[in-house]
Amino acid sequence: MAWHATDRWAPIASVQALAPLRDWSFSVGSVPGTLHRTGPIAVRAWVGLEIHL
Repeated sequence: MAWHATDRWAPIASVQALAPLRDWSFSVGSVPGTLHRTGPIAVRAWVGLEIHL
């Protein structure tokens, strides 16, 4: 979503919810155990500024 504050500047915000289709787990080489396991739901958000030249 972007809102044009002026002809050149537009603040931007975004929020996304993600749901993986399957669980993933990650490990490193011969290190025992799981390094990371994905959760059932993840949320990603960001804000920014568009500059139109």
